[in-house]
Amino acid sequence: MKKFLAILLAAVMLCGSFSIAAAAEERETLSILIAEDTLITSYDDNAFTTYVEEGANVDLEFVLLPATDTAAKLQLMISSGETLPDVLNYGMNLSKTYAYAQAGAIVPITQYIETLAPNVMANVAAYPQVQILEQITCADGEIYGLPRYFREINNEFKYRYWLNHQWLENLGMAVPTTTEEFYQVLKAFKEKDPNGNGIADEIPLTGAWSSHGSTYNLAAFLMNSFVQATPGRDYLYVEDGQMKAAYATEAWKQGLAYMNKLFEEGLIDANAFTQTSSQCLASLSNPDVCIVGCYSVQGAKDPYIEQFDGLLPLAGPEGVQLSIYTPTTVGGIWFVTADCDNPELAVKVGDFMETEEGFLRCRVGEPGISWVPAEEGDVSVFGEGEAVTFRWLDNGQMWTTAQNATWRQNAPLFAYNGLNSQAAFDLIEREVKSNQNIVDLMPYAPAEGTYFNFLTYTEDEEFAIADISSTLTTYVIESMVRFITGDMDVENEWDAYVGELQNIGLETFLEVAQAAYERQPK
Repeated sequence: MKKFLAILLAAVMLCGSFSIAAAAEERETLSILIAEDTLITSYDDNAFTTYVEEGANVDLEFVLLPATDTAAKLQLMISSGETLPDVLNYGMNLSKTYAYAQAGAIVPITQYIETLAPNVMANVAAYPQVQILEQITCADGEIYGLPRYFREINNEFKYRYWLNHQWLENLGMAVPTTTEEFYQVLKAFKEKDPNGNGIADEIPLTGAWSSHGSTYNLAAFLMNSFVQATPGRDYLYVEDGQMKAAYATEAWKQGLAYMNKLFEEGLIDANAFTQTSSQCLASLSNPDVCIVGCYSVQGAKDPYIEQFDGLLPLAGPEGVQLSIYTPTTVGGIWFVTADCDNPELAVKVGDFMETEEGFLRCRVGEPGISWVPAEEGDVSVFGEGEAVTFRWLDNGQMWTTAQNATWRQNAPLFAYNGLNSQAAFDLIEREVKSNQNIVDLMPYAPAEGTYFNFLTYTEDEEFAIADISSTLTTYVIESMVRFITGDMDVENEWDAYVGELQNIGLETFLEVAQAAYERQPK
């Protein structure tokens, strides 16, 4: 810990001396296109902006995209040939990156990485298992953006259920460990007045459906009692070295039938597949009495925290009992546009942020105000197995309160331990429960060799599956909801559903995914 503090202080001193020495030189200006954030009061005099400008000897000029419909506005700017700022500070997957490169909007920076990005290259050398450059290399073999990666365990295990243990105690029931026991618990929650108010107002299980990737997606948690189903990996998994689509298996059909039973018996909130996350949370906030027995979301929520505990994965009828594990991937950000006159400067400035200190300043806040280095004897919030580097002083209020200290993690960043390195210091009950639940879920992660971290496609592969992939996703998610709610009959219409998957191009999609998987370094 003392070593980390010494390094940090030395880095700050070095940065300061560098800035003073360079002050005599006229700073160049770098224009940045970035999405407006309603919780950032200003980018111009932001503390993180100042840190970057002084450390990299540059003046940053910001051009804001709207906070809503950001992707559409950016697409319009590019398709219309509008002159772009020097840097596009906007996260994009490889498919979108390649499309914008083909459109001539962004330029390759591959030739600058080794010579002008020492922090990126240091991370590549220190963490070869992450495969940093491999994950940001496009189908044409070029790199267009700098990496953004910070591994945070809470996001790797973000699909969770919270169960009202006070209701269990009121009814004299044990914590369910199987799907059948869970069914019996939900029936009791509905029928036996567990909140004791004499009114049949209980909602046994609720969630929301803004997208299948949302942590309010209550179907994801339950489906993993039948088959390995990871929303963040397009519900693909690996069996004996072969890529499989969970949504085309008999196990998926059984999971849908189980959830349809819950829905038909009124054990799943009738609004769970139409309401927003805010509407879902409103049902947890009755000032008089709690009316929800179980809900799906990443972390425990107020105001009834003391009543809810995290639920472990349930064993299904065939013994499947998996937590949803989504390994952190490297994303591209900080793209140099074709209108940039000094791409070398753009790469240097982006690379300046790719350090542990850059991550803490951009994600957590100002040192001495939002965080301080951890002290001797401090332990990570996730236990002894994780490194610990800092104490968070304001409990992450950047997510709820407007501030002027960070870019709220929207930058080229790298931290292998991310927020996992936070010391278990001055935590509130909600954080303690959430962290403990994650630790409890870890042993139920899928086995090595049954999942993949990422897939990188060639140019021809991108072209072959572009329409298939999006159409499959839409059809699978729409059908999932219709099967669960009874709009489609899981017994009578399953074969037609599988047939439509094939018509869309499932076999081609799996063949391409298989080829990409086999190319990956093992």
